[in-house]
Amino acid sequence: MNLDLLIKLLKCHSTPGDEDEVAACMTRFWQRNQWKITHHGPYGISARSAHFDSTKSTVLVCAHMDSPGYIVDSIDNDRKSIVKLGGPALDGESQKAIVKTKNGKFPIEIQKSKSTDCLRETYYFKSEIDVEYGDRVCFDSKPLITNDGMITSPFLDNRIGCFVLGLLAENKKYKQNLPFNLVLGTTSCEEIGSRGATVLAHAIKPDYVICLDATYENKSQNVEIGGGPVLTISDASVILSCQNRDDIINLFRINNIPLQTEVYNYSGTDAKAFPQVGLHCLVIPLLIASTGNHSSLERVSINDIETLVNGVQILIDDFENNTLVPD
Repeated sequence: MNLDLLIKLLKCHSTPGDEDEVAACMTRFWQRNQWKITHHGPYGISARSAHFDSTKSTVLVCAHMDSPGYIVDSIDNDRKSIVKLGGPALDGESQKAIVKTKNGKFPIEIQKSKSTDCLRETYYFKSEIDVEYGDRVCFDSKPLITNDGMITSPFLDNRIGCFVLGLLAENKKYKQNLPFNLVLGTTSCEEIGSRGATVLAHAIKPDYVICLDATYENKSQNVEIGGGPVLTISDASVILSCQNRDDIINLFRINNIPLQTEVYNYSGTDAKAFPQVGLHCLVIPLLIASTGNHSSLERVSINDIETLVNGVQILIDDFENNTLVPD
């Protein structure tokens, strides 16, 4: 598997509300593969094949562009206070990071504040850099691929999802005139409430959705790195029926693709946006297992990325067969 696009995406700075670098990378890649691009304000991008036909049903595969970070909320000479955007996980009391300003990107070191404010966690960095309120801070990204087939980097959640959308766009099959429309979509602000996905849901009005994201290795539910894609049966954003669960598990089984399942209720994905705007489409959250989620040391299996791609493709192709969404 060629990981060049993934490496480019991992080197992008893309905190909630500041997804421009990932958006530009995805737009260029899709355009090179002859997909028609629509920008939905700052909230998302959709890519359609040249054969899009409004009379056909639409399959949407989506992923979010943002990763957790920090935003500058107080400036006291060389001391800049920052607060979390989307729950980044600091490794220890301090961490090397990057601040993005109108004058460029600069290396800094985040320090955890010793604050008596019990309502929020605050952090700071010291620098003479010209920083303004609202400037963003994220982890420093230097992706590492090891001989055991693992990749370690910040932002794997959810640049892997964006990468999969790139691979789908390269697939010659999906550039052809299909019996249904295939739309690829990226969204903003998933980490702070799935705001972009709501706009995308309104704009596309899909009949069937595959929502890509990352999840946590959870050995109590037998969810492990290397075990293949993860189907979220229930979380804070979605709940699948037992029939949907069984049909999807069977579809993966007959196609010899490993599939893991998870149930939890303390966080969610963009999947919630589609029923919230009144759409009755089936939404399938298909994720990849990771460790170090939201930290600078997120880690996933490259083999899991490959099986995730295969799993997405059989879900797309099955829409034509009507196994999961009968007439």
